[in-house]
Amino acid sequence: MTIQETVPSAVQAIDRKIVVQKLLSKLEGGSYLEIGVELGQSLLPIQARQKHGVDPNPIVPMRHRIRMFMQNLLSRNKVHLHQMTSDDFFAQRNSILGDSKIDVTLVDGLHTYEQAYRDVLNCLDVLSPNGVIVMHDCNPPSARIAFRARSHSEALKEFPADGDFRWCGDVWKAIVLLRSLHTDLQTFVLDADFGLGIVSRGASTSKLSYSREAIEAMSYEDLAARRTTLLDLRPASSFNEFLASR
Repeated sequence: MTIQETVPSAVQAIDRKIVVQKLLSKLEGGSYLEIGVELGQSLLPIQARQKHGVDPNPIVPMRHRIRMFMQNLLSRNKVHLHQMTSDDFFAQRNSILGDSKIDVTLVDGLHTYEQAYRDVLNCLDVLSPNGVIVMHDCNPPSARIAFRARSHSEALKEFPADGDFRWCGDVWKAIVLLRSLHTDLQTFVLDADFGLGIVSRGASTSKLSYSREAIEAMSYEDLAARRTTLLDLRPASSFNEFLASR
C-alpha cells in the first residue's frame, strides 16, 4: 500500500510529563494515576496531591523508593506504588481508592491495543467528571516500532542487535477502537512523544465507523496510509486549545 502521509517525528516540543502536569495544574493538582511505571521516570516528577503508580514489575531504583517514602512521611502530597497488573488494580479499586476520583491518568502499560483499550475503559470508571486520560505510544513512526508483541522483551527478540530499543506496539489500534465504538468520548492524538492519545468525556466530533473485526485486521501499512484520519492526528501546538477548553 502506498504511504500517503509523512511519518511523524519522534522528537517534539512537548512530552507526556508536560501534558500530564499541565492538565493537573488546570484541574488544580488533584489526583494522578499512572499505568506502567517502569523506572518511575514519569511518576516521580509529576506534582499532584495524590499519585498512584501501577506496575506488576516496577524497577524504580532504591534511592527513588526512599524518596517516595520520605515524601509520604513528611508531605501532604502522597505517592502510592501498587505492584500489580492494571486489571488487578481496577478489580480492587474500591478498596484502594474508596470514593476518590482520578483527575488525570497516563496509560503506558502493556503495549497491546486490547490491554490499552481495556485500561482506558477501566480508567473511565474512576475518572473525575472533567478528568482526562493520556495514552502514550499511539503514533509509532515505523513498522518495527509498531511490532505486535506481548512484552518489550518479546519485541526486542525480533529486533536487530543495533541498540534501538524503541517500541510502541499496536496501541494505535486502541485509538481507532475508541473513535469507532464510543460516541460519548472525544479522542484524538497529539503528534508528540510517539503519539499522545487524549481521551475525555463528551460527544465525539470525529467518529470512525470501523468494526472490531476490521480494526483487528489492520496492519501498520493501514496506519501509514491513513495516519491522520485514523488517529485524528493533531499538531502538538493544538494541546493549548484543548487545555483552554477544560
